[in-house]
Amino acid sequence: MFKTFWLVLVLFFVAAPARANDMAISAVALLAQDTSNAFLTNHTRDIEFTVAWSNSWCMAGAACAGAVTNAGGNWDAVWVFAKYAVYTNGAWGVWNHCTLSTTGHTEPAGSQIVTPSDGKGVFIYRDGAGSGTNTFTNAAIRWRYGADNVSDRDLVKVQVFGVEMVYIPQESFYAGDLATSTASFKQGTADTDPWVISSEDAITTTNTASDGYYYVSNSRTGEVASGEVFTILADFPKGYNDFYIMKYELSQGQWRDFLNTLTQAQQDTYTAATLTDEDDANTYVMVAEDQATVSYRQTIKAGANPADGMPYTFGCDLDDNDTLDEAADGEWIAMNYVSWGDLVGVADWAALRPFTELEFEKAARGPLWPVAREYAWGSTSSDNTAAVDGNVGMSSELPSVATDNVLVSAGLAGPVRCGAFARSTGGLTRTLAGASYYGVMELSGNLWDRTVTVGNATGCAFTGLHGDGSLASAPAAWPLASNATGAGLRGGGLSDTITQTRVSGRFWAGYSSLGRVASIGVRLARTAP
Repeated sequence: MFKTFWLVLVLFFVAAPARANDMAISAVALLAQDTSNAFLTNHTRDIEFTVAWSNSWCMAGAACAGAVTNAGGNWDAVWVFAKYAVYTNGAWGVWNHCTLSTTGHTEPAGSQIVTPSDGKGVFIYRDGAGSGTNTFTNAAIRWRYGADNVSDRDLVKVQVFGVEMVYIPQESFYAGDLATSTASFKQGTADTDPWVISSEDAITTTNTASDGYYYVSNSRTGEVASGEVFTILADFPKGYNDFYIMKYELSQGQWRDFLNTLTQAQQDTYTAATLTDEDDANTYVMVAEDQATVSYRQTIKAGANPADGMPYTFGCDLDDNDTLDEAADGEWIAMNYVSWGDLVGVADWAALRPFTELEFEKAARGPLWPVAREYAWGSTSSDNTAAVDGNVGMSSELPSVATDNVLVSAGLAGPVRCGAFARSTGGLTRTLAGASYYGVMELSGNLWDRTVTVGNATGCAFTGLHGDGSLASAPAAWPLASNATGAGLRGGGLSDTITQTRVSGRFWAGYSSLGRVASIGVRLARTAP
């Protein structure tokens, strides 16, 4: 008899109700098989779950119902995907990515589920205008287990993962802020107007006085010179077409849960320490070999030594008491010390992708004419946080001053909780929350976002392909994990000045930062289906 195995795994922003990053998945179960189709590849099984998150919205007037359309609307969603393991030879095998059907999902009342053509996950979001808390009970996604070479009689278990995303609609926008921030885009040598991005057509840069696409270089290694003429191909995502971007930076709890689905050999790749069956238990593994103390609020620690060759179990331990994942252990803090290679791995694993520096400016500014020297919240004012309140390391961690809306060099010795500035007191506004035009959080400050640059040929070769859910190999057109050429940094972060957090600032936009750095985090995207 075929037995149903199911595993509850709460991942990506689990917290107490009404926090800004509290997405939770629960009640995961495998339902009955459908073997009616003659071909095993079309045999299916529904994976049921409940998903809930607060601070959700669909803007009034948006065409949320019926699918993603260019209606000028904006909403948030959860990207949901699943992993499975098969019981073989007396042990559970490795975790693999579930291939989903593009139809047949179960949509709870008030929700809709949209599936990309590759079947690597789904977006679930409101089916009409509104805001507040979503709780979608007994949602189900249809797994084509036969397409994943799982037989009808295999014993399997599944995990369901989710990440909060923000929908960025298709519309024109401007890149550059009137030549007031470092190396910002402008139209000519004497024309400070921004680039106009009104389609996904190829862009050929120009070396003219005005009315063109003039490239301004900050002279980083590998970056083209100012005024150089080159082509940004049509396949390079320019931000005009609609896409989804992570609402928050990747959290340390997310990174922990990513590591906990890997083999020990894979874990070695995505930690700074070399894991063995003798070393690294109860040491901080993202910072350096056998790191004894927390560094820049990096909390990821290896648990007890496993059996030979078995994967470690990781957790967060901000208070360094060797008891992992307590309420104040910092799993909500933004994940730092992430290399470009690390980003490539987690993007491939989650079937997401890196995003470009043009998409960064679109996500921050929206369709508005730029404000000189503006930050992601649309103004030039800022209040840097120097401390958090008494809930340090908890899901309720907040800046100690109600008007603080950004974290840079003069603040904490490490990043704050994802979404920490979106508090519900004091008359929340876009400026107080540090929120972008579309509602994306911490695009200015906290941690640098790694983006794909237009500043060299490797970056311009990026075509926006998505990961496939595995770690075998990332899409060939992504900047290489081994050297990061084509990648850069946008948005600023801790250990830097407030001027580097400006929307159009390109201080490090063409810099191929390869290593694990305390001020660099992860944010990912996906082209809208």
